[in-house]
Amino acid sequence: MQLGYNRPANVSSLVATRLTRLPHIGLPDQVTLRTEEVVTEVVPTDAPLKPEIVPLWIVVLSACAGAVILLLLIFLLWKVSLDLTFPILVRKEDVYRVAQKNVCTL
Repeated sequence: MQLGYNRPANVSSLVATRLTRLPHIGLPDQVTLRTEEVVTEVVPTDAPLKPEIVPLWIVVLSACAGAVILLLLIFLLWKVSLDLTFPILVRKEDVYRVAQKNVCTL
């Protein structure tokens, strides 16, 4: 069987059951085997598929928002770790004050 673009197709499902125990009652008098088949007809439509295109303003807005969030994160990390990882950025007055305090205590 070949499936074409506009040809209907049948999808079939077959289920088989065997009753071996009844809830709250126990074993049945006789074991029964039962089968059922369900057939579904699938008919394709002629609707043309239109590709989903994201508008340009959404792309530009997303890029700007991402850049702002990245800059904010970099700024916050810089402010938090300024004294720990960048001792070069400490003001010269603070270095001289600490050096004078160390010299006076000796």
